[in-house]
Amino acid sequence: MNRFTIPFFLLCLLSFGNVTGQTAVVDSLKAELEKDPPIDEKIDLLVNLSLEYLNIDIPEAIKYTDLILLEIPNIQSPELVMKSYYYMARVRMQGTMELDKAEGYIKKGAEIADKENSHKWRLQFMRLLAPLYSFTNRPNEALELNLEVVKIVSEQKDSIALGGTYSNIGSLYETILNQEKANEYYKKAIDVLEKINYQPYLVMAYGGYAKTHENLDSAIVYHKKAINVANELYASESMNVIPYRGIGEAYFKKEEYRKSLKWFRKAILVSERTKDEANLNQAYIYMGMAFNKLNMADSVIHYLNPAYDFFKKENFTQEMPTIAEILGPVLAEKGRHKKAFEVMKSGFVARDSLITKEKTAAIAETTAKYETAEKEAKIARQQLEIAHQKTIQNRTVFGGIIALMLASGIYFWYYQNQRRKKQAAEAALELEQAKAANLLELDSLKSKFFTNISHELRTPLTLITGPLENAMEKAKTPRVKKDIQLAHSNSKKLLTLVNEILDLSKLESGKLQLNESVANLDQLLRRIFFSFKSLTEIQGIKLVFESNIKKDLFIKTDIEKLEKIGNNLIANAIKYTPAGGSVTLSADIMDGRLKMDISDTGKGIHPDDLPKVFDRFYQSGQKDEPMQGGTGIGLALARELARLFGGDLTVSSGLGKGSIFNLNMPIKEAEGNMQAIEMEKTEKAKTSPVNYVPILFGDEKPKLLIIEDNPEMSDYLVNILSPAYNCSTARNGKQGLDILQKKNFDLITCDVMMPEMDGFELRQKINENKDLRHTPFIFLTARALEDDKIKGLQLGVDDYITKPFSKTELLVRIHNLLKNKSERDIWQKENRREKEDVPESAEEQLLRQAEHIVLENLENGQFKVSDLAKNIGYSQRSLGRIIKKATGLSSVNFILEIRLQKARQLLEKRRFLTVAEVRYEVGIESPSYFTTKFTERFGKNPKEYLENTVAGD
Repeated sequence: MNRFTIPFFLLCLLSFGNVTGQTAVVDSLKAELEKDPPIDEKIDLLVNLSLEYLNIDIPEAIKYTDLILLEIPNIQSPELVMKSYYYMARVRMQGTMELDKAEGYIKKGAEIADKENSHKWRLQFMRLLAPLYSFTNRPNEALELNLEVVKIVSEQKDSIALGGTYSNIGSLYETILNQEKANEYYKKAIDVLEKINYQPYLVMAYGGYAKTHENLDSAIVYHKKAINVANELYASESMNVIPYRGIGEAYFKKEEYRKSLKWFRKAILVSERTKDEANLNQAYIYMGMAFNKLNMADSVIHYLNPAYDFFKKENFTQEMPTIAEILGPVLAEKGRHKKAFEVMKSGFVARDSLITKEKTAAIAETTAKYETAEKEAKIARQQLEIAHQKTIQNRTVFGGIIALMLASGIYFWYYQNQRRKKQAAEAALELEQAKAANLLELDSLKSKFFTNISHELRTPLTLITGPLENAMEKAKTPRVKKDIQLAHSNSKKLLTLVNEILDLSKLESGKLQLNESVANLDQLLRRIFFSFKSLTEIQGIKLVFESNIKKDLFIKTDIEKLEKIGNNLIANAIKYTPAGGSVTLSADIMDGRLKMDISDTGKGIHPDDLPKVFDRFYQSGQKDEPMQGGTGIGLALARELARLFGGDLTVSSGLGKGSIFNLNMPIKEAEGNMQAIEMEKTEKAKTSPVNYVPILFGDEKPKLLIIEDNPEMSDYLVNILSPAYNCSTARNGKQGLDILQKKNFDLITCDVMMPEMDGFELRQKINENKDLRHTPFIFLTARALEDDKIKGLQLGVDDYITKPFSKTELLVRIHNLLKNKSERDIWQKENRREKEDVPESAEEQLLRQAEHIVLENLENGQFKVSDLAKNIGYSQRSLGRIIKKATGLSSVNFILEIRLQKARQLLEKRRFLTVAEVRYEVGIESPSYFTTKFTERFGKNPKEYLENTVAGD
């Protein structure tokens, strides 16, 4: 499966110093573009934006090349036109593999290069066309072009281009399965490029040499060399997809399947971040192959199904036989005979349509030996043709001059007329653009306002939900408990609104992604719809559910986001339906797509309002329309989420006839996942509430410093924590730091957003103080964005909890951190007279090294303390002393803590289908042991983490 060698080649071979890919660079370029620069500067800005986005967001890169295409009619300079066609072709090849479009751009640019006699651009287009020929199964043309380029750049003594072209030829031979020749040319490339230390092309050469090397251990070494060079050059990991996959493939061939999964997952994560569907689905194939070797049928189907759908849709025949060979039998074993037959048939058809590799290799070999005389004859023929054309041209020059004079007069009149029309059109366009810009700016301001408000709401929400949970525990009568439950339920709805606002912000920034899991579609839709039953009974509205969906249809989808779409549509329908009316949900599956209608018998939508119902913050302006309230976010979010699924949301309505909202989106059948779901049920251990023995420090309760600028939140925290802890408070980071310098504490909880000194700045100050930096530290904050959480953990905080939080969860997290501190303090007291043989800075380095080694061996369930000590070069006793002193944990619990923390990250990110896969990934074999230890550590069992991750986290 070498179909995706070329995109990696292009990423390296065609780089010209674009190694940043940073958001700051993108923002700077966009700011310059908004100043409406001259056309030459504008093209440069569009080119640079498309190249920057290639590393971070391929659809955005394509958008900017499309803008270049629109500008070409306005460009007067042939040099600039050639440059435009070159980069449009390059981005199409590298980003989306739209090779027909790319070839068209190359040929248009090459025609201009020939006309302008531009040797520079002719060479550039040749170098771009060669890999395109290779990738489109034209090896003879590709090899001829590459050899011609080698001759030209050798004469020019251009070592950079020579090394890159050798890599190109290596890639070509790799494509036609001549590994020996490929390896030879990659080695030539390395020899040339290492002499001049030209790193951008070395990435390609190292990677290709690794892939074609017979020795698998050497292959891994060279893939890692490619990664190291790429990491030095590029801010984005997009360059690492192929070497990650290459290392995984090497471990797969070595039959070390668990290790191979780790590297394939790395490739998947990077491909997801850059929205690179081709390489993502290629990695899915390798994941399926590895899971097949591990006899994990459900996971095989989980990865190969989407890969099969993608490559079938894209008509990439080369991958289909491999997929069919594995997926077909697994589906058959699961009783999915119809789908198995379809997959196997596709595999046979694809295999028959592939060109025989031996024939292709023979063509390339023959072409590689073409004679110098033949080339010279070809050049001579071209020279004769040029001379003949010049003779003809001389005869027609005189007549052409006369025709030109006549045409010039006509053109001048036409030009003046068109110029006046163009000026009028430009004036009208500028007015429309100004209006649009104002609307976009207003929309942006509204979004920022609501995002800030959503953060501010999290603290009061904690002060509502927390006391309500306490009151529910103490409620003595059913009536009181019911009233409290009603208040608590509505506080959760408010949290849902807060998270919707954050979702809109994430959609704007492109950070919101689908987190798929398995669900029974019919049951899911019924649950969403009838969750409004109590509300409609009170309002006298009838609910009608009509579904033609099979009862046993399981799909792979983002349940939370599908629920948000359904909830917003149903709530909107109920809002506009009078008593005695009805709301109907109709659902069916057609051509692999969910067709769902939510209809109501309300008064309908005014024709003037209908085109604007999905506009953010829109409220009807009709005089006879009563004020309905609301934020104007729900329907806008629902449509954006529908589009995130690859579908759309539309509406039809008539006054007095009600409205129908139609959701149309693709679905993915979750073949074979029934077994996984049943396994999840058995893994969900029945855990009783954990009762902790109070921790005492010197016969006293531990001392906690609560740093919180909101007085009510501070009082609430003191109220729930003071039964077990001695609590002191501070109103901001500056006051907290003053208190810490005068008094010792056993643990610190801290908000992030505070006046005078925020939480991040405080943590940095604490890190500078050797007496304070080991004090357990928890961020307890309304800042729910992922970037804030990462920043906190990078600063060395022990935990990061977002508001609103569960009282039980907070108590469990604090208890565990204090338990570790207690053990650490006891060890230090017992060993205070021992000679310190490891300086503190070296201790920290050693712990980081130990953590890295554990993470490298995470999937190995047999990795023990003795293995860690051996890898790190310490005796078990010495290593245990250092770990105990620094963390309060034994060496065994240190390894367990790393496994559990990694498991929590994976569950929060929903990177896996089941808890079983997460457990397997972190090297814990026993389901009950994993569930018990995870619950003790985090206050929630792993199944709850998988299902109930807060949207803002």
